[in-house]
Amino acid sequence: MRLETITVRTSQFEAIRTNVSDLIAALGESTNPSVAVYLRNAPASDLCIHLLWHSGHEQADSLGIQLAAALVDYGSVDHAVWSRIERCDIKPKQPLVTL
Repeated sequence: MRLETITVRTSQFEAIRTNVSDLIAALGESTNPSVAVYLRNAPASDLCIHLLWHSGHEQADSLGIQLAAALVDYGSVDHAVWSRIERCDIKPKQPLVTL
């Protein structure tokens, strides 16, 4: 399983909001990642798109890059690819938060 995050910091929020659904729809025509779009609460200047790939797909490497490249016109873009750790043996020695 693989997660791609594409975060855009923009001052053109209304423009990106109307166009991002078209970009996502174009993605869906050729592949089938699960797609979620998040908006930063305050200020409403950051948009984050998550593409969750459930299995290996030959187009997975290029589609996130293409989507990130299409969003560069709207502002600063950060694109990251995350791989799921199937078994995680990391346990904290003490609680992270004490109440």
